[in-house]
Amino acid sequence: MAILPVLELGRVPITSAFFSKKPIARCFAVIGLIALTYPAVENWSIGFDRIAQMRVKAVVAIENTVDRAKADRAAAESEYTETQGRSSAKRTELRTGIATRDQNIASMDPNLRLPELRTIATWIKSARPVALCANNASCRDRQ
Repeated sequence: MAILPVLELGRVPITSAFFSKKPIARCFAVIGLIALTYPAVENWSIGFDRIAQMRVKAVVAIENTVDRAKADRAAAESEYTETQGRSSAKRTELRTGIATRDQNIASMDPNLRLPELRTIATWIKSARPVALCANNASCRDRQ
């Protein structure tokens, strides 16, 4: 970048040499002007590229944020779907277990179930809530 002003200063004498009467001087002047034009054009193109990159930098950052958010959303949706599938499988497994248990109970011999039902009925009759018995006079009499 520091050499560009020096090259621009060299352009003035080369341009004055172009107006010389000797044809060889004119040829060298044209070659010199072409050689000095390249760094100037390159500097302009670098400047334009830099300006374009500065304007696009904010847009690229926003696009990256949006892409990251979309990826996070897709991952969350995938995880949710997987969790729902596992929950559904567990529910099905539990329902199958309950159905099997109910079938086993139904297939039991009624004579075997009867003592079990009597034990449960006896336990239910003997179990009285304390709060209800505390205020009830008939409950105190039974105790």
